[in-house]
Amino acid sequence: MKRKRDLDMLVAADLGVTLQDISLVTDMFLRHTRAAIVEEGIVHLDGFGKFRLSEQPNSKLTLKKKGGEGITTVEAPPKLRVHFSKAPVFRRQLRESRTMEKYGVNETIDQDLEKRAAQGCPKCGTKPSRHGAVLVCRNCGTEPFESPPPRINEEKENN
Repeated sequence: MKRKRDLDMLVAADLGVTLQDISLVTDMFLRHTRAAIVEEGIVHLDGFGKFRLSEQPNSKLTLKKKGGEGITTVEAPPKLRVHFSKAPVFRRQLRESRTMEKYGVNETIDQDLEKRAAQGCPKCGTKPSRHGAVLVCRNCGTEPFESPPPRINEEKENN
């Protein structure tokens, strides 16, 4: 997880400006963003999204009195929440960054399975564990032992 300081360091390096200067700028930016949310109830950051303040109505709490005799009802203060809705550009970027290539794990009984396990993970060299007919590296998972799925279009062209 990146923290504000980590992001400040990245921006300072990109712009060739001191970390202290960038830190002051981002501190002020966040201070004004918070103030605008409190005062206006909404802030829109182009390419990022919208922060909207919402207030949930008062709720009533039922409490037992000291000594266990009787109950009393108290009105709780309203709950304030800040909701975030992503901008379309940001939503698309998130979706594209989370798209994974789907590879299949070869689960057929392989005579060379023991030999491959003894050789270790092709990526990091760690000895893999075996789950049925599937080899799993504790560092890399099953990815080093996966193979890409067959191409459907290529198979049709060859027939």
